[in-house]
Amino acid sequence: MSFVLCDIDHFKQINDRYGHLQGDKVINFIGQLLLNAVRSHDVAARTGGEEFVLMLNGTSNINAMNIAHRIKSQIAGQDARSSQGALPKPVTMSMGVYTVTEANCTIEECLERADQAMYRAKKEGRNRVVNYH
Repeated sequence: MSFVLCDIDHFKQINDRYGHLQGDKVINFIGQLLLNAVRSHDVAARTGGEEFVLMLNGTSNINAMNIAHRIKSQIAGQDARSSQGALPKPVTMSMGVYTVTEANCTIEECLERADQAMYRAKKEGRNRVVNYH
């Protein structure tokens, strides 16, 4: 199982500049894009605020990294026109990937590791995918 924690970069600026209604449109658009990007036996969910998690069942680390990079590029390639106004401007995402390698890892530990990788992505400049080490 691989976990991908995703966070919309600079989301507060969207809410501050365009309003919370527009922010909600961004959240809904990104959420739908994530749902469409995973298989029926995977999970894509909003964890709160502008954060989402993907739980990719039976997915190796290299495949999870590839999926995350594809999604990141797909999101970064959207604008107001291609999103039918859901995005007031192009947005980017920072993503952290963790693949379970030990049988006794709790879901909380898995999410914490993916979260650590996601925060490294933010710290390293945003709009990137970082693997947990």
